[in-house]
Amino acid sequence: MKGDRGFSSWGRVINIEDIIVFDGLSVDELEQAFKTVIEQYLTDCQTLNKNPNQPTYSLSSHER
Repeated sequence: MKGDRGFSSWGRVINIEDIIVFDGLSVDELEQAFKTVIEQYLTDCQTLNKNPNQPTYSLSSHER
């Protein structure tokens, strides 16, 4: 549709050894995806008997 613009955002957790990314089509989706991916990362670390790194994160937004 003319004038119809989508919005997508993504982020990645930085300053850790592992690669963790997340995305969403709204701020709420982005926040939920971030929480979910961090919870999964911590669960995976526990399963692998690995100490999790202290992450920081970055966000990026793109209009399409």
